[in-house]
Amino acid sequence: MSAIMKKALNKLSGSSKVKPSACVEPVFHKPSDYMNLLEKLWINQPNNFQGSILYETSFEAGGYTTFVTVPTGHCFATPRRCRTSDNSRQLAAEVALNYCMFNANVFHEVSVESTKAVVDSILSQSPAGSIKIDADVQSLHDILFFLLTSNARGFGSEHFQLLARIQLMYWNGSIHKLSQMRYSKEQISEELSQISAENLNSFMALDWSFREQKEPGVISMELVKCRLELLQAIRSRKNVQIPKEKCLILLAALELRDNTETRD
Repeated sequence: MSAIMKKALNKLSGSSKVKPSACVEPVFHKPSDYMNLLEKLWINQPNNFQGSILYETSFEAGGYTTFVTVPTGHCFATPRRCRTSDNSRQLAAEVALNYCMFNANVFHEVSVESTKAVVDSILSQSPAGSIKIDADVQSLHDILFFLLTSNARGFGSEHFQLLARIQLMYWNGSIHKLSQMRYSKEQISEELSQISAENLNSFMALDWSFREQKEPGVISMELVKCRLELLQAIRSRKNVQIPKEKCLILLAALELRDNTETRD
């Protein structure tokens, strides 16, 4: 992770605008090792689902909060602040465990029907506020379907990591922009296959910093929307990966803007 993206993560973790509700833990409760249970759940999955479970814990007045990311890239957060960092990690693990065990979208088999449903879900989401999509919906549907089916190497963690990159590219307007530049779906697929998630996020942050120069305030307006989306996902105990990544990209873009203004 680049230095700018790390600073963005620190800002996101320390922002009261995306924090869960205040600590309301009971004084007496029987502790459960949800972190161990979550680890066992993933160890028992096929090799294509293997990977590390990452915990990111931060403290702010009122308690600790934690983001936990599982091998597929799905990310979950504590819906309330906790008195200790261990309790915070356990709560995040509990949210992740419940979602992964009972949400059929995590370990389901990929089919033509499920892929079309995923594409429809992406197209139902609004791109960034400053992005105007004037392309034919069917054309975008065909491009997204091709990207999901041509780059995926079977089913597993790589499938979800690819899906996340496509979702962010659609939100950012990158797919639409490439289509307007007369890139074929095969060429877009090739571009996608050659760029890592980290480099893609850094590229999007740079893109947003350029937009800010043309339209001052556009980052802050979009950041308000994405922080609200993140907060709603946290409170609902849902996967927060995409809204979190959006916020990180926008915060990194603000960092780039500030660095540019300082040099000037």
